[in-house]
Amino acid sequence: MKLQNAEVDGKEDVNIEDMTSKDYYFDSYAHFGIHEEMLKDEVRTMTYKNSMLYNKHLFQVILLLLLVY
Repeated sequence: MKLQNAEVDGKEDVNIEDMTSKDYYFDSYAHFGIHEEMLKDEVRTMTYKNSMLYNKHLFQVILLLLLVY
């Protein structure tokens, strides 16, 4: 059985039997609904926000690396 317009490692029309758990995982993020669901999850969103606000020292290095790159 083939999936239409499915991509696995850049190849289209992949057999379902050839898909790995990694392929299924990343394919789930290809749909808009999952992103909407995560953004509506206030507990998740606030946890991410607070982790960044209360750990600014960890993100300064990342920002520096992004600016240098």
